[in-house]
Amino acid sequence: MMSDALARALSGATVVTPNRRLARHLADAHDRAQLAAGLRAWPTAQVLPWAAWIAALDGEAVAAGALPALARLPSHASAQLWRASIEADGTPQLDAAALAASAVEAWEHVQAFGTGAESWRAWAGGNDEPAAFARWAERYRGALAAHAATDASSAADRVTRAAAAMPSWRGRQVAFAGFIDMTPQARRVAEALVRAGANVDEVPTVGASLAPVRRAEFTSSDDELVTALGWARREVERRPEAMVGIVVPDLAQRLVSVRARASDVLGVPPEGGGGVRSWNVSLGEPLDATPIVGTAIDVLALAWSALPAGRAAALLRSAFLPGAGGGARESRARIERAWLERGLHRVRIVDAISALQRSDDALAERFASVRTVAARTRRATRHGWVDAWREALRASGWPGERPLASPEHQAAGAFDGLLAAFAALDATAGARAEIAGDEALALFAELAAATPYQPESPPAPIQILGLIEAIGLPFDALWVAGMSDA
Repeated sequence: MMSDALARALSGATVVTPNRRLARHLADAHDRAQLAAGLRAWPTAQVLPWAAWIAALDGEAVAAGALPALARLPSHASAQLWRASIEADGTPQLDAAALAASAVEAWEHVQAFGTGAESWRAWAGGNDEPAAFARWAERYRGALAAHAATDASSAADRVTRAAAAMPSWRGRQVAFAGFIDMTPQARRVAEALVRAGANVDEVPTVGASLAPVRRAEFTSSDDELVTALGWARREVERRPEAMVGIVVPDLAQRLVSVRARASDVLGVPPEGGGGVRSWNVSLGEPLDATPIVGTAIDVLALAWSALPAGRAAALLRSAFLPGAGGGARESRARIERAWLERGLHRVRIVDAISALQRSDDALAERFASVRTVAARTRRATRHGWVDAWREALRASGWPGERPLASPEHQAAGAFDGLLAAFAALDATAGARAEIAGDEALALFAELAAATPYQPESPPAPIQILGLIEAIGLPFDALWVAGMSDA
């Protein structure tokens, strides 16, 4: 499959993959092939994951006048509309945030596996869960229309409708690579492109078997994981050039424990920009779990609300605030003991300023400036809150004085992008445009916790992946975990 897909890319075709990881792998293979051929410059390979390819086609069709120009809602804005659609039921005991996440997933499945029409309406009229989803979907579609917007799940069917009016797509070479079984929605797009005169091909996903298959039994999933990690380490030690994969079907649910076990068996990945990673996990941790972003969120929480004493003390010791090195760090660390002796369990910014004035005047002055910013803003639009938060972070000196390592710089960029996405939610906020500080911080923290983050890094010899991320990738040795009959 890899050689066929690479040949399509080298011939100038657009290669479409089901995931970003396979697209990145094929693009890297394309560049290596061009280097091996002695070239010093070459056109960029047109290898795109499905969502990015559909977005590009949608943009072409809008520019050509074949589709109306609608706002493309990011995932955060779509989730907010779903949440508003659910809350309109007026049922207070519902967890609207959790239901919105489930509704987004259900909507994606309806679009991918449905007929392209409004098939959910067949479920309306009852008191069961499908009827509730149909009710919410009607409100959601109405909200999209009211905002002259569309979402990522519906974009493929927009492309299908536009294909007949796109003469520029005639003769275009397209190859689908890595799709085990294309969804009905993807089939509709492919067929519409063929009718429009494009040349569409599918690259077989599964080629001839090149390795024997072995089966092993274990007493627990954790026992299997430890064994698989040890096996992967031995494979790479024996063949340093090998690419070894471990597929964990329930990786999302086991992400924390998988990372911990991998660190135990394979070693802790190097911090900063130096060192070579021996392993990589395909799913990133939540953005708010990265220290640089956690520091920023805690600065904002301290400014507009309060923090538990332990968390506030950790914030003062953060490497992402000015003066974190040397004696200042030690003096800041002693503040926690004073709070504990006083029985202070919740810390406000005035408490932090008072404590810092006895040991660290520079940071105390910065936090006083942060407090001034916070005092000026008590209610605002989401865009207004983002402006206030950015001003407060600048006043605090975040992200510190030392140069940021590449992963830290990328995390700071992702945080800035999330701030922009939060500000953009004003477009779907409706009548409740202005919100209080506690609500704004809670909503933003919810987004940060739900946003996965993984910095770009060189390929590692051991790849730990979920089932979807592993599709189409070649490995010299592969362990598929959890293949039980239960």
